[in-house]
Formats: sequence, structure tokens, C-alpha cells
Amino acid sequence: MSIISPIYQESDIDISIRLLNAYKNTMAQSLGEFENIFGEDMWTRILNEPLIQQLVNNLNNNDPVSLSKFLNSFGNNTWFGGIHLCTVNSDISHELEKLCSYYGIEIFENDTSNDLIDKLNNYLSVNIVTPFVMPIAGLNTKYGVLNYRNTNAVYMANILKNLTDSSNNICEYGGGMGLNAYYLYNMNRKNVHLFDLPFVNVISGYFLIKALGHEAVVLEGEKYKPDCIHISAFWNCNKYEKNYFEITANQDSFPEIDINILNKYFDVIEFNTKSYFFSINQENQHILVPNIVNNYPNYEKISRNDLSLNVGEPTYTYYEELYKINKI
Repeated sequence: MSIISPIYQESDIDISIRLLNAYKNTMAQSLGEFENIFGEDMWTRILNEPLIQQLVNNLNNNDPVSLSKFLNSFGNNTWFGGIHLCTVNSDISHELEKLCSYYGIEIFENDTSNDLIDKLNNYLSVNIVTPFVMPIAGLNTKYGVLNYRNTNAVYMANILKNLTDSSNNICEYGGGMGLNAYYLYNMNRKNVHLFDLPFVNVISGYFLIKALGHEAVVLEGEKYKPDCIHISAFWNCNKYEKNYFEITANQDSFPEIDINILNKYFDVIEFNTKSYFFSINQENQHILVPNIVNNYPNYEKISRNDLSLNVGEPTYTYYEELYKINKI
């Protein structure tokens, strides 16, 4: 499977202008309560990667043309997951079968990958193949190219959809390139708030605006609008009132974040999330989500299951957990 890139369009410059304005607004902010706990973790180390340095240089140069051309090909040379769709997985058809089995969708012996996608699209009422707006590697289908991250993102998005209604605010820490938010938006769960590192927010902003249109996304410093995906720096997560979010979620990043930041996150979630915290994370590193949650007695575990879908690192074991947040 080879990586293919979309044709560059000059209309991308308009997106880059918005992204540059949002980035400047972000970098001018104070980190507030996070100022003294900004620690060293995997994602701060990724800032030293040459490709991310190139992205940051493009942002600091404030050149929308160069930035738009860079983002048009972003992902071709990245090894880390979550912010691109270029990781190759030769077993995507098996991922489709696992997803169908989970939903109780009947599979016949002669079903092709296109047949399975049709069945999943009908069941979920959303096209699981995303628009071709960023470089991608994966399975060629009649709808376009499907990456294995599409299957695990739509799986998580459907869980969040079933725990909310269309008026609820949904929060995701570490939204990456915005796949979960993309699917939620198309599942009529449009009030999604993403909190991540500034350079990651540039990538998710680009993907989501390209995939959903300018009106679907609100970037840092822009005026609030309902029924939109809002993208903010992680240190702004505590600027929301009590019980503002119905549910908060994280997929495949909390174990990679500095423990002091994580503890602050769980304090914030306990305050501004009304009902649930949902996690899909691996437990092969020293930071385990269940161990952290055990320090917060108001988080009541509702369910815990091992996950058969290929979420990230194939040698890791992943678990999904749902917690009820009991209010004092």
C-alpha cells in the first residue's frame, strides 16, 4: 500500500490564514494553572522531530502559502500516529470484519471489503471513509482509501454518540487530527471541543476544515458558535463552567502525557464534565489510566473491556473504560 497525496488547491491558503491567526492567538496566551506543570513527555519530545520543526517554522514564518503546501503533503514522513493517516496496516479488511462482528452485522462468505463498508455505513448512518483531503495509505475502496485509524475512530465516535444527545457538549483531550470529531459531527453530535498541543491543533484544524467546511470549525480566538467543532490549546480546558460537558474522552494518548498534567486534567474533568469519562488506552507503559482514576473517588467505573480493534501500537494491549462522574 502506497501513500497518496491530494492535489494542491489554492483555496487551502484561506484555511492557512485562519490557522496562522489561531496559532498566533494561542502562542500569545498564558498557560494559566498549567504554567508550572508543563512537563516532559512523548509529545513534547515530538516537537524535536525534524518534520514538526518544519511545521513550527512554517507557522513562525507566518506564510500562508508555504503552510498550505506543507500541510497538503503532511504525513508522508511521520512515524507517530494520531495526527495523520499514513501508517500502513495490511490487515484493514480484518478490522472491518471485527467491527461488523461487534455490531452484530451478518457477514457472508463472499462479502468484499466494499460490502462490509456498505453494511457499516448503513448501520452507523455515516460514511466511514473520510474525504481525501490529506495524504493517506490504506485499503482502496469504491468510496476512497480507508486507513485502519478510520475504523477505530468511528468505533469510538459511535460510543460517544450513544451516550449523548445532539444538544450535549462533548470534550476530547488529545483529539489528534480530529477523526473522532469528524465522525461525531456527521453523527449529529456537532458540539465537540478538542484540547491538544498548538501544533497538533493546526493539523486537526486543517483536516476538519477541509473535510467539513469553514463553517463547521471554530479555531482559537474565533467567536463561539453552536453546532461546531471547537479547537483549543490544552491549557484552556479549565475555562468551562461546571458540568459544561456531558462526556469527556481520550483515545490513545493519556499514557504518553506527563503525570502532573494528567492529574490536572482529571481535576478539570471532574469539575466541568457532568456524566461520563470514556477512555480507550493501552496499558503497556508506566502510566495507566485506571491507576490514575483510582485516586479520584468520584469516578465510578461502569465498564472495562479489552479492545480487539487495532488502535495504535500493534504489540500493545488496549482497554476501553467508561466511568460515571458522581457529583458531590
